[in-house]
Amino acid sequence: MNTTRAIINKAEQMQIASALMKVHYRFALLWKIGIYTGLRISDLLTLKSSQVLPGGRFAIYESKTGKRKEISLDAEILGETKGYVKFYGLRPNDFLFFSHVTRKHKPMTRQWAHRVIAREGLKFARDSLGAHSMRKIYACNKYASTGSLESVQRDLNHKYVSTTLIYLKDLLEQGIKNGP
Repeated sequence: MNTTRAIINKAEQMQIASALMKVHYRFALLWKIGIYTGLRISDLLTLKSSQVLPGGRFAIYESKTGKRKEISLDAEILGETKGYVKFYGLRPNDFLFFSHVTRKHKPMTRQWAHRVIAREGLKFARDSLGAHSMRKIYACNKYASTGSLESVQRDLNHKYVSTTLIYLKDLLEQGIKNGP
């Protein structure tokens, strides 16, 4: 089984976003919101425009854990989201990451999101990039900025620290390689 990996380099994270933008605007926004919030792909795909707008603060109940999670988007991502909603003329009950087949009435599938992200990752010689990579990138970015394993564990709603350490494997390996 091929496990997804995190991209530690922020410039490369944005290169992936640019590549996804060439595929479709919704994939680039999905990627950015995914690496900014750490939400699971199944939760990202259920977001509706009315949840995210107008202020960028919203709460969801995670599908896997049933726990409530509060999200606050930064000004840049909120601005992009507003532009996206306006560009596609999304109404309040339309899915933010809609299916290209049913348009705004159903979200795209997890499998399709994973397939597109993985395909774009291959262009960057990343054979282990997928939808779950966004969550791992979030974990690595959060740990790099805070240094708090507990904070990352809490944000990801992990029961065990050992699970969180799996998400940080790419960052920790890089630290060891770049260490003394």
